[in-house]
Amino acid sequence: ACADAGLPLDNSQTGHILRDLTELMAIVFADPAPKTDVFALADDWVAERRDPDHALGEAVSRFVAARGPVTRQDIGKWAYLPMGAVDEGIDAAGDAVERVRLAGTTYLVAPGTVDLTDAQVDEALARPLLLPGFDEYIIGYGSRAPQLDESFLNRIVPGRNGVFKPMVVIDGEIVGVWAKKATAKTVTVTIEPFTKITAAAKRRLAGPAQDYGRFLGLEATLA
Repeated sequence: ACADAGLPLDNSQTGHILRDLTELMAIVFADPAPKTDVFALADDWVAERRDPDHALGEAVSRFVAARGPVTRQDIGKWAYLPMGAVDEGIDAAGDAVERVRLAGTTYLVAPGTVDLTDAQVDEALARPLLLPGFDEYIIGYGSRAPQLDESFLNRIVPGRNGVFKPMVVIDGEIVGVWAKKATAKTVTVTIEPFTKITAAAKRRLAGPAQDYGRFLGLEATLA
């Protein structure tokens, strides 16, 4: 339609227009198809629209359940919502979220997670992770201080160019980045730690590397 109107678009321009139209709720994602994105008119696709309070409440409860302790500012930053709308969502979420105060800051948590024991936390963090770039473990929060020494942020986002590298997580802390190089039969996972990591930590990282190899159907080597 734009081309017919004398305004042909390149791929970048098309992406911005699609994003604008989805934020306006004029179009929504439809059934996926191979190698392409499919959209539909929202009025044709969404059969039963929910009232705004219900939608805000569900958005808040899902965000909290997926990310653990978060602040209301985290929700606003992620969803591009003003704080008034965030507070409406928290109220609408009701018992689906709980408040806890730590070090002078109020956090929202999922019900039943306030009283986790140290042993349960240690068990949850025991297995190291090889996370992809742009993982919500880092981009889902306004402050990354709990999981990252922010002096190393430039190692994850070189030049603050908006492109996040895959991350290495040990005991809940982001301690490095990683890269892969694949051949027809093998994949090499190369770890680049921010500081020295222990031999025990290296041995623990072998498991996630092998899992990644199995996912690709290749024999994995950790370097």
